Amino acid sequence: MERGDFRIKKNTNGRVAVFGTGNNVIWTIKALERIGLEISDDHNELIQVLVDADSGAWELTLSGNNETFYSLYSLCRKIKTGLSASLK
Repeated sequence: MERGDFRIKKNTNGRVAVFGTGNNVIWTIKALERIGLEISDDHNELIQVLVDADSGAWELTLSGNNETFYSLYSLCRKIKTGLSASLK
């Protein structure tokens, strides 16, 4: 799919695997990239996000714990908090 995007290589704060379909996946990827994460499709990543188009929810797996979010803002905030805690 061509979107006309271009990427500037920059340092990242980690990697996150994103799975799902639909427009919410595109917006999720863009938001996670904005907070400094590299996007992956590797099922072995420590941070994984499943975007559920039917319910409009995001299922986050972070450090082996699962949590459901109903806003993209809340999801990103949790990931940033989790990354900050793991870097201490």
